[in-house]
Parts: sequence; C-alpha cells; structure tokens
Amino acid sequence: MNANRFSFTVRSATLGSCFKVIRSCQIVLLLGVIGVVVTTTTAATDVDSRGAEDPSRLIEMLHSDDASEANYAGTRLIERVDTPGSLIATCLYDTSGSVARYGCAEVLANWPASKSEEILKEAIEHYPVELRVDRKFRRFMIGSLGRLKSSTAVPFLERLLELESDFETRRAIRWALEQTTGNKYGESYDPWMEGR
Repeated sequence: MNANRFSFTVRSATLGSCFKVIRSCQIVLLLGVIGVVVTTTTAATDVDSRGAEDPSRLIEMLHSDDASEANYAGTRLIERVDTPGSLIATCLYDTSGSVARYGCAEVLANWPASKSEEILKEAIEHYPVELRVDRKFRRFMIGSLGRLKSSTAVPFLERLLELESDFETRRAIRWALEQTTGNKYGESYDPWMEGR
C-alpha cells in the first residue's frame, strides 16, 4: 500500500512539475512576444529617426557610402509616391553622386508613369551624349522609361531611336520600346516602321 501511495505521489509531483514548467514556458513565451513587440517598436522608431518621412533626407541618404542606408532610402522613396517629382528630378542631375542618380532613376521606374514619365524624358534629353559616363546613365534612364510601359512614351522613344547613333544607346531604346509595346524592334529604324 505504501508503494502505491508513493507511486501516486511521484506521479502527482511529476504532473504538477510539468504543469509548472508549461506555465513557466507560457510566461516566457508571452514575455518573448512582448519583447519582440517592444523591439519592433524600437526599430520602427530608429527608422523614423533616420528621416523616413522626409523625402529630401531620403534623397540625401541615397548618397550614403553605406549600401544598406542607400537601399533603405531608395525603397522608402519608391513607397513614397507623394514625394515631389522635382526632388527626384534634381537628384537625376546631380553629378557628384552617381549612385544617387541611379537610385533616383530606379525610384522613377517604380512610380506610376503619370508621375515619372515626363521627368525621365526631360532628363534623357538633358544628358549630353559626349560624356561616356553620362551616356551610360542616359541608357539606364531609357531603361527606366521602358519599365514604365507607358504607351505615351513610344513617340518619344521612336524619335530618340531615329536620331541616336550610339549602338549601345540604340539597343537600350529598342529594349525600352519592346517593353512598352510588346513588339520586337530591329536594328534599323525603317523595317519596323513600314510594318505599322
């Protein structure tokens, strides 16, 4: 009889310990969740302290040598469609930081065409083709314009293709036209014009 009583006591104690352990785990998990919420809130506050809501500050951050900060700024600007287009346009003409220029062109490629198409067209026409570095950036902006897939950009791109002599830039224009129209554009201008 004493053996059975001991066995019952041990089992009860073991079950009681399990419930205490489970209860302790629940409390730890609850505190862990609270900790995650607190950490997330703190992280969001840190993000806001970096200037997340100030578009001009985000554009400054595009110039950062810290890739994560520049990527963060670019991502936030893409999300912030309410950013004045003039701020982004100014960044396109900034020759001191090529990374920032490319970042701004990428932002425009991800914004609605109604807001970014004219900014890209003006910048493409602005950049002189004499400077190699500007030709490369100009091709990037042409690609950004193509990514918008805006049918209203087609006449501009066709005119650009007709006037352009640089092979690489012509290739970028053809790619942009193909992205926009879904049609293949050949090397020369005439054959695909006749098919229209």
